[in-house]
Amino acid sequence: MKRYGDLSIGITVLAALALLIFGVLWFKGFTTNRESWKLTAYFPQSSGLVKGDPVEVAGVVQGKVDEIIYDRGQAKLVLDLNKSAELYADARIAIANYGMMGQKYVAIDPGKPALGPLDTSKPMIGDFQPGVGDMMTEVGQSLAATNLLVDRLNRFLAVIDSTGGASSISHSINNLEVITGNVSALTADNRGKLASTVANFEAASGELRALLSEKGPTLGRTFDNLEQATLQADSTARDLPAALRGDTNRFTAD
Repeated sequence: MKRYGDLSIGITVLAALALLIFGVLWFKGFTTNRESWKLTAYFPQSSGLVKGDPVEVAGVVQGKVDEIIYDRGQAKLVLDLNKSAELYADARIAIANYGMMGQKYVAIDPGKPALGPLDTSKPMIGDFQPGVGDMMTEVGQSLAATNLLVDRLNRFLAVIDSTGGASSISHSINNLEVITGNVSALTADNRGKLASTVANFEAASGELRALLSEKGPTLGRTFDNLEQATLQADSTARDLPAALRGDTNRFTAD
């Protein structure tokens, strides 16, 4: 009985181990005896993604991450995809997250078949979606920067207070309040005069518009006559020296 019990335990352990291995392989997107093809994509970064992580096409696991390489400031990924994973010209790719835990995977939107197949001779350019951990890191950095700013502001205020600058600032604020009050009072006292001035200006503008409307043609003719007279005077001034020289020559000859 004891041997039978040990054998049962051993079989159970082996079955559990086989099930675990099968589950891991399924999660990683492995399949046996399958045909595949390679797809290259570049990302701004690949933090949290490791070799063997799954690649989903339209939400279905269709491959795995085969290589992660640093290439000229970017993360270059080589993906191993099932032959059945067809991508089209407007396909999009991103490094995404599984739920709140932030497990990374590569998500591909295959695009529209009507646009034709994707040109796989050129690498795709993908996006990186930060996970909860990445966002918490950014929040921590922002809080640290805010604390530094507050600390510097406190030091600045302490220096101002120690040199008597606080009283100067308070005095300047009081002076500004007094000036503002004086301007308000002056405006209130002269509101009637200002209104009268504006009304007179509007009346004068109306009269000027009416005068221009009524006398516009006459003024136009006057300006035309003045322009013609100016042209004639200019012509006479140009001809006058020649005429004077002619008269002088005749007078000398006589």
